[in-house]
Amino acid sequence: TLELLEAGAELTRQLHQYGYALGDL
Repeated sequence: TLELLEAGAELTRQLHQYGYALGDL
């Protein structure tokens, strides 16, 4: 469903943010 896609996109965006944070360490 669209809700599931939006939830997945939000989770992916958060994972990318964590990845950038870890990359800066």
